[in-house]
Amino acid sequence: MTKRIKILVVDDDQMAQKLIHFLLADEYYQLIEAQNGAEAIRIIDKSSDFSLVLLDVMMPDISGLEVCRHIRKKFLPSALPVIMITANDDEDSLAEGFEAGTNDFIRKPIKRSELISRIRSHLQILNISTAYSRFIPKEILKALGHDSIVNVKLGDQIQGNMTIFFSDIRSFTQMSENLSPKESFEFLNRYLNYVTPPIQNNHGFVDKYIGDAVMALFPLKADDALKAAMDTL
Repeated sequence: MTKRIKILVVDDDQMAQKLIHFLLADEYYQLIEAQNGAEAIRIIDKSSDFSLVLLDVMMPDISGLEVCRHIRKKFLPSALPVIMITANDDEDSLAEGFEAGTNDFIRKPIKRSELISRIRSHLQILNISTAYSRFIPKEILKALGHDSIVNVKLGDQIQGNMTIFFSDIRSFTQMSENLSPKESFEFLNRYLNYVTPPIQNNHGFVDKYIGDAVMALFPLKADDALKAAMDTL
């Protein structure tokens, strides 16, 4: 069964929440509600599996702009699109939203066709971003100060201190000679499913896969790489 696309809907107005549920009732989305900005931040901090956020701008205590700024501390616009819902369409309000990190706006009253079209468009862009992140990790983009691969220029670089982690399988060449191509491929995939999560769970990211070898970078501290090695074992 295909997993439903998870969308966070943030609005302090219950009627607005119900309207969005009604408008998207025929779409294959799982809608998670947050009743205010503080709740939205708690949900985002606990979960990283949302594909999109629908975010009301005008909310008490913590505004949609503040929520969006918090999201951007954790996710690039290419990794988690945010569509703000607003009744204001003046240039200053829109500019402030884009500066906060929103991807797009939907104006009230919400029209079903526009809502669905914009969601589908940003999910398609997300799928493309996810595909290229297999080759250019999003952490490298973030370190270079870019939101998207299209902004990267030949020669872009940054200098800093980090720990480099290498891991490969002892005597894999000899081992693979006794495996068919299909068996070798399946074996490597299973192996990488064990090795990759400890890297990610300890604040690192995979820079490249080289056959049976993994090269990972740990930008925070060397102990993270050592912990990943122990967790892998």
